[in-house]
Amino acid sequence: MTGAWPIALGPRHPEVKRLRSLLRDASARASERAFVLEGPRLVEDAIRRGASLEAVYLGPNARQSFRALLDAPGLAGVPVAELKEGVLEKLGSTRTPQPVLAVSPIPAPPVISDLRGDGPVLVTVGVSDPGNLGTLIRTLDAVRADAAARVGAAKRALDSADLSDQQRELLTLVADGVVERYS
Repeated sequence: MTGAWPIALGPRHPEVKRLRSLLRDASARASERAFVLEGPRLVEDAIRRGASLEAVYLGPNARQSFRALLDAPGLAGVPVAELKEGVLEKLGSTRTPQPVLAVSPIPAPPVISDLRGDGPVLVTVGVSDPGNLGTLIRTLDAVRADAAARVGAAKRALDSADLSDQQRELLTLVADGVVERYS
């Protein structure tokens, strides 16, 4: 990809097919070790936290609307592509398609010995109800916890539409039996 595509990407373009797969298929996210951030707020937050981004995709007219986001130093060198009219509506997992998408790699989880903070740590064991998991994540954020660990099967909760994209993003990064920093 280049910084500015000469034409917008259509629904059959390989990058669009990859986006669709990452958005809809948990096994694709696991095998590619990547996930999609949907919406300018999540992308902006990822940039602010120093997250690595593989690419950014814009809906029609989004380049003008989100100029400040696209000029962020954290996006230097990150390919930005525009999508054709109607592609976002076919891709997004949200009710209202988000005008900005980004693909981010899932980092390798740190090991317990890497944990250095003195704040609280959340450990869940076999939590599979999405509502319970969502409540725990909101609590994690509220108390500014240093880390989260997930032990036991929680696949149903991770794939549930009941979790917000931001909650699912956090949990996708948490590996079984391994502590994951929450920043």
